[in-house]
Amino acid sequence: MATRSPEIAEALDIMGRQGITILKPMPVQDYLQAHPDMISPVSSISATVRKHFPLSIPINLELYVDPEIRDEYLTLYVCPPSYQEGLMETIEALSEQSWHSLKNAPGHFLITTEYRPSE
Repeated sequence: MATRSPEIAEALDIMGRQGITILKPMPVQDYLQAHPDMISPVSSISATVRKHFPLSIPINLELYVDPEIRDEYLTLYVCPPSYQEGLMETIEALSEQSWHSLKNAPGHFLITTEYRPSE
């Protein structure tokens, strides 16, 4: 694997300081290295999503890999501990806004939810 670019390092560092967790950084870094045109849009979109949810709601950036069809893409998971009214509508609106900045990018990016009950 090639060394991570300074642009990727900076983007991931900024996302971390904004409260976005990257659970498995190496696959995310590799994906961004392969799709450098996505670094800026993913960083910007992630910041926008973070602003819509309190820091008490985890937001995770991961590389989703579908083993059945050999598909992979970056996914931003909003992880509230319980169902929240209007959550999907907010995510859909944010996804619609983000589509415009990604329409010419060579990779794929999804914003979705994953409930993580409190322990």
